[in-house]
Order: sequence, then C-alpha cells, then structure tokens
Amino acid sequence: MSPEFEFESGLIYVDAFVSNLPGSSFVNIAESNFIFNRYQNEFIENARVVLKNIETGTEVVFVEEDESYLPENDFSVQTGESWELDILLPDGRQYKSLPETIDAGSIPISEIKTTYDPEFMFSVSEDDFVPGHSISFTFDDPPQEDNFYFWRYRSFEELITCEICEGGLFRDGECISYGAYIAEFGPCIDETVVKPFNTYTCSTDCWKIRFNENIKIFSDEFSNGNKINNLPVADILLFTKNDILVEIQQYSISAEGYRYFKILKDIVDNNGNFNATPPAALLGNMFNPNNGEEYVLGRFTAAFASTASVFIDRTNILEKSLEETLIDTENAELFFGNGLKVISTTPCVESQFRTGTRPEGWID
Repeated sequence: MSPEFEFESGLIYVDAFVSNLPGSSFVNIAESNFIFNRYQNEFIENARVVLKNIETGTEVVFVEEDESYLPENDFSVQTGESWELDILLPDGRQYKSLPETIDAGSIPISEIKTTYDPEFMFSVSEDDFVPGHSISFTFDDPPQEDNFYFWRYRSFEELITCEICEGGLFRDGECISYGAYIAEFGPCIDETVVKPFNTYTCSTDCWKIRFNENIKIFSDEFSNGNKINNLPVADILLFTKNDILVEIQQYSISAEGYRYFKILKDIVDNNGNFNATPPAALLGNMFNPNNGEEYVLGRFTAAFASTASVFIDRTNILEKSLEETLIDTENAELFFGNGLKVISTTPCVESQFRTGTRPEGWID
C-alpha cells in the first residue's frame, strides 16, 4: 500500500550533498506551491549559498547553475572535516544545517555486473515497460559495526548533435525563431529549406551527463560482516543506443542519513521521480535559526565515497530507445540577401550536464 502524506504550500525543501569526489557536490533549494491544481517544487533563484568548515572557518560559495547551486569543479571535502551549510534567500529568510562530519568508509568493490533487460522496469510516463541495464556490486561488509550505504551515479554518452532548434536557428548561444531572425538581420529565407527543426553537430568531442533518478540504499542490519552478492546499485534506462560509461559513487552514510533517504526513497518510488513535492514527514537537519517554529524539509549530507566505473557497449541492442536522436544531414541554413555565414556546428559548452573532457574509462 502506498504511504499517504499531507502536502502543504510554502514549504522550503533543501537537497544538499558534498563529498570527497570533485564534481559531485551540489545544493538544491525549492519551495512547494499549488499551481494549476497540482503541487510542484519551484527552484529558488538568487540565493546566497555558503558551505563553512567548522574547524578552519573556510567558506566555499556555491554559484547558481542549471537550477542548482554548485562549487568550483575541483572542490572536495576530506575525511575528518566538519562542515555546515548556510543559505540566505532573496527575501531575507535564512536556513542553516547541523554540522556534518566526513567519516572514512571506503568499502572495496570486488565485482561489478551489468545485466540488460528489454522490459527492465515500468515507466509511468511511457505507460509501459522500458528497456535498461541493471548494475550490481559484490563486496565484503565490514564486521563488528553497523554500515549504511547510499549509491549515486553519473553516466556519459558521446554526443553528435550539440544543439537542436525547433522552428528557428542557433545564433549567439541560443535558438531564435525564424521571425526573430528576419526582424533582426533582414535576410530572406529560402522557404524550400525551412524545416520544423535544425540540428547542429558538436564542433569538438562532447559527452552528455545524466544522473540517477531513483535512490539506492542498503543497511547491513541482517548481513553484518557477510559477503554481499550482486546487490543492485544503479538503474540505467535506454535513453539512447549510444555506448555509455557509468561512474557509480558508493557512500558510507550515518544511521540518521539512512533513515532520511529511506523516507525519500518511498516518496520517489511511489511518484516515479524526484519531482514529487516532499511531505512534512521529510524533516532532516536543516532549520531556520530565526524561527524555531518553521518546518524545513530536506537534508545536508557530507559523506566519503569510493567510485567504480563500467563501460557498456550497446551495439547489439535492438529495442527502441526512449529518446529520438535527431540528426539532420542536409544544410539547415541556406540564405540569400546579406551573405551571412552559414552555421552548421556549435561548441560543447561545459555544464553540470555536459562536458568536453574525455571521461576516464571511455572506450572508442
């Protein structure tokens, strides 16, 4: 039976994670609102987000990017350090976290297994079973201590097309409509080549980055000190048939953190993704220092992680992928009038979801 929760508008939700792995730290801030007869999480812009080292007083400012707040790409925390999060919203509201200490907890992974299934899982959006890969780990759980595990991943797929403009052209870093283009530049467009969309290939090597859309956790309550065999740690849907490199991050978290992510997992599993509005039950370690009566949802987690990567060759997969690959081999820009330069490629712009840096472990 699905759990039932009471949803409210105006609740602040913080999802924050920092680790020893560069590129894995982030802070997300949202507010629950009732819009068009449904509850939604709205990202809060222009907040001041600062991570503070309790021992040294060092402050790390997170910068807004792609509806998230991120540190510098090379930022990482170290074992034994204690950090706390400080957030100031544009309207003056302030939120802080309780301190989190990074404990050492690297557990060696002895075996990685990848399994493909044409009917991997049921997709609510597709209203059908969809294909995908399951990745599992085998490892030895340390005895004489309670261990709680949390897994995240990021995947890399090589891109051919870097931009797709529907009903327009790519200029100055963005897609503009045909009408806006004519109004600004004044050329006539040959109507015989006007298309519903125009594609632009990547001018350099480029990889699309995806992140996990569900939660994988494990407690050794009933297996303390034993060998854990083929435990599923990542679900990789077949968004495209491109080869894919998956970097899995294995975290050792506290019992409190495990209880929090267990509640969050129940919410995500019953709503299909991370976009569900969190209920009042999802209280973590965030608080308003100026208003002790306010409920603040979410959690700031600082944890040590080890990584393992696996490259998946998708050459022989026959099933249809979830995303259509649009490649336009014709010249999408045939103009006459002002002799403007034809554009057919665009650069790979670095972001949280795209990189031009070859991922370690990538196989051509």
